Amino acid sequence: MLAVRRNGRNGNVMDEGLKKSRIVEAIKNGIDGFLSENSDMVGFAHVEYIILSNDLRSCLVGIAPLEAKASKAMLDFLEANHYHINRELKKRFSSKYFPRIKFEVVTDEKIDI
Repeated sequence: MLAVRRNGRNGNVMDEGLKKSRIVEAIKNGIDGFLSENSDMVGFAHVEYIILSNDLRSCLVGIAPLEAKASKAMLDFLEANHYHINRELKKRFSSKYFPRIKFEVVTDEKIDI
Protein backbone atom coordinates (compact mmCIF):
# COMPACT_ATOMS: atom_id res chain seq x y z
CA MET A 1 0.00 0.00 0.00
CA LEU A 2 1.27 3.45 -0.88
CA ALA A 3 1.92 5.91 1.90
CA VAL A 4 -0.25 9.01 1.88
CA ARG A 5 0.49 12.07 3.96
CA ARG A 6 -0.97 15.52 4.34
CA ASN A 7 1.06 18.48 3.25
CA GLY A 8 0.96 20.92 6.15
CA ARG A 9 1.01 24.14 4.14
CA ASN A 10 -2.00 23.77 1.89
CA GLY A 11 -3.69 20.56 3.02
CA ASN A 12 -3.22 18.66 -0.24
CA VAL A 13 -2.83 14.91 -0.10
CA MET A 14 0.47 13.89 -1.66
CA ASP A 15 1.04 10.33 -2.82
CA GLU A 16 4.61 9.30 -1.95
CA GLY A 17 4.62 6.36 -4.37
CA LEU A 18 3.59 8.61 -7.25
CA LYS A 19 6.31 11.12 -6.39
CA LYS A 20 8.93 8.38 -6.29
CA SER A 21 7.83 6.98 -9.65
CA ARG A 22 7.91 10.47 -11.20
CA ILE A 23 11.46 11.00 -9.97
CA VAL A 24 12.57 7.60 -11.27
CA GLU A 25 10.99 8.30 -14.67
CA ALA A 26 12.62 11.76 -14.86
CA ILE A 27 16.03 10.27 -14.04
CA LYS A 28 15.60 7.48 -16.59
CA ASN A 29 14.54 9.81 -19.39
CA GLY A 30 17.28 12.32 -18.62
CA ILE A 31 20.08 9.76 -18.48
CA ASP A 32 18.83 7.93 -21.60
CA GLY A 33 18.83 11.27 -23.43
CA PHE A 34 22.34 12.07 -22.19
CA LEU A 35 23.60 8.64 -23.29
CA SER A 36 22.07 8.97 -26.75
CA GLU A 37 23.53 12.47 -27.21
CA ASN A 38 27.00 11.23 -26.25
CA SER A 39 26.90 7.81 -27.92
CA ASP A 40 29.80 8.76 -30.19
CA MET A 41 32.05 9.13 -27.12
CA VAL A 42 31.05 6.10 -25.06
CA GLY A 43 29.10 3.81 -27.37
CA PHE A 44 25.49 2.75 -27.13
CA ALA A 45 23.90 2.01 -23.77
CA HIS A 46 20.60 2.17 -21.91
CA VAL A 47 19.37 2.43 -18.34
CA GLU A 48 18.80 -1.09 -17.02
CA TYR A 49 17.46 -0.22 -13.56
CA ILE A 50 17.13 2.59 -11.04
CA ILE A 51 17.12 2.02 -7.29
CA LEU A 52 15.86 5.05 -5.37
CA SER A 53 16.20 5.26 -1.60
CA ASN A 54 13.10 5.70 0.55
CA ASP A 55 14.15 9.17 1.67
CA LEU A 56 14.69 10.22 -2.00
CA ARG A 57 18.24 11.40 -1.24
CA SER A 58 20.29 8.84 -3.18
CA CYS A 59 19.86 6.82 -6.33
CA LEU A 60 21.77 3.96 -7.98
CA VAL A 61 21.50 3.80 -11.77
CA GLY A 62 22.47 0.61 -13.61
CA ILE A 63 23.76 1.30 -17.12
CA ALA A 64 23.98 -1.57 -19.62
CA PRO A 65 26.45 -0.96 -22.47
CA LEU A 66 25.99 -2.65 -25.83
CA GLU A 67 29.66 -3.64 -25.91
CA ALA A 68 31.18 -5.23 -22.82
CA LYS A 69 34.64 -3.82 -23.53
CA ALA A 70 33.30 -0.24 -23.31
CA SER A 71 32.03 -0.61 -19.74
CA LYS A 72 35.09 0.87 -18.00
CA ALA A 73 35.27 3.83 -20.37
CA MET A 74 31.54 4.43 -19.96
CA LEU A 75 31.74 4.43 -16.17
CA ASP A 76 34.69 6.85 -16.27
CA PHE A 77 32.78 9.13 -18.67
CA LEU A 78 29.63 9.13 -16.49
CA GLU A 79 31.60 9.85 -13.33
CA ALA A 80 33.51 12.66 -15.06
CA ASN A 81 30.23 14.25 -16.20
CA HIS A 82 28.37 13.53 -12.96
CA TYR A 83 27.93 17.20 -12.07
CA HIS A 84 26.59 18.10 -15.53
CA ILE A 85 24.09 15.21 -15.50
CA ASN A 86 22.79 16.10 -12.02
CA ARG A 87 22.45 19.77 -12.94
CA GLU A 88 20.47 19.03 -16.10
CA LEU A 89 18.15 16.63 -14.28
CA LYS A 90 17.50 19.13 -11.48
CA LYS A 91 16.41 21.70 -14.07
CA ARG A 92 13.78 19.31 -15.46
CA PHE A 93 12.27 18.36 -12.12
CA SER A 94 10.97 20.79 -9.54
CA SER A 95 11.54 19.44 -6.06
CA LYS A 96 13.21 20.69 -2.93
CA TYR A 97 15.52 17.70 -2.89
CA PHE A 98 16.85 15.71 -5.81
CA PRO A 99 18.70 12.43 -5.26
CA ARG A 100 22.44 12.14 -5.55
CA ILE A 101 23.03 9.81 -8.47
CA LYS A 102 25.62 7.02 -8.47
CA PHE A 103 26.32 4.93 -11.54
CA GLU A 104 26.98 1.23 -11.93
CA VAL A 105 27.75 -0.57 -15.17
CA VAL A 106 25.71 -3.76 -15.57
CA THR A 107 27.47 -6.70 -17.16
CA ASP A 108 25.98 -10.06 -18.11
CA GLU A 109 26.98 -11.57 -14.76
CA LYS A 110 24.92 -9.03 -12.79
CA ILE A 111 21.64 -9.46 -14.69
CA ASP A 112 19.23 -11.84 -12.94
CA ILE A 113 16.87 -13.66 -15.24
